[in-house]
Amino acid sequence: LKFSGIIGLSAFGILIFANVGNIILGFFLSSEFIGYYAAIITIISGVMGTLSIGGVLYPIFTQLNKEKLKEAFRKAFHYMSIITLPIAIGLSFIILPVIKILYGIEYVPQEYEFALSITAILFSLIIIETIFSNLYKMLFDAKEKPAIPASIIAIASIFNMFLNLILVSFLIKISPSFGLIGVAAATFITRYGVLIALAISSKNKLNISPQRDSIIKPLIASFLMLCYFFIFTRIIHLNIFKGIIMILSGAVFYMLILFLIKGLDINELNKKIGETDFLITTESSCSEDTHLSKTNYFNICLSDERTRDVSNISCCMIAVFAFEHLKNH
Repeated sequence: LKFSGIIGLSAFGILIFANVGNIILGFFLSSEFIGYYAAIITIISGVMGTLSIGGVLYPIFTQLNKEKLKEAFRKAFHYMSIITLPIAIGLSFIILPVIKILYGIEYVPQEYEFALSITAILFSLIIIETIFSNLYKMLFDAKEKPAIPASIIAIASIFNMFLNLILVSFLIKISPSFGLIGVAAATFITRYGVLIALAISSKNKLNISPQRDSIIKPLIASFLMLCYFFIFTRIIHLNIFKGIIMILSGAVFYMLILFLIKGLDINELNKKIGETDFLITTESSCSEDTHLSKTNYFNICLSDERTRDVSNISCCMIAVFAFEHLKNH
């Protein structure tokens, strides 16, 4: 009962994070700006849902102890960085054109384009925080320490409300559209504060932390990919078809850079893909003995709402690579 109560407190804090922006904007600004805000959040939420794999890793973490848990976390963090960083950074570059395509150019009016650009960039980068914070949260839940992330999120939620009020009330004096920047900045600051607090707590309480290269190398490759996007758009006038080519070629460019700086071992990648078969079973509940067997089959049990996310096989690969690596040690 206590465990469920703490989990509920954490969920309530996350709910506040998700809705405080709408409430603050509704109080200070007209519905026009809420529409712009909603368009950005809808795209960001869709990407977050696709990348979120916390539920997949939870049964793995519960079965590991000490060094094996540390190694599994580091492998999961590493592969999540490889996927999440370029997607979030790349999305920050293309999100406004995507909004124009999906919702129409009236959702990106020229007089508000600067404010919408800053807002979209900040929320795109929050994807990184969300994925890694969920990973840490699953780690603490698996080790029966849910009070740590719950307390951090609860405190941050309160701080987030006050910071939203302060920044929005100040920035709308410059321009009404800057209220969007205020909400994005307040959310960005508090959520990355949560991630830092979770990382410090994980290091101090569990002696678990990611390897530095798992962050630095994907980050370097992602920023070089961003430079490629800038050059591409300066040389070629974009339309939908050319935009798709830019994204696909940018992904190839990112992977090449990552291999060159040894952020990803191609031999290990080929070995894991060749050895591993996936058996995905979407059930409403999991038995306690769910595990990665010696035949390399991994049963992933998710709630019905999360079934659609399993279609992204790369997310499942992260969990399998992390666990498979342990079998060789």
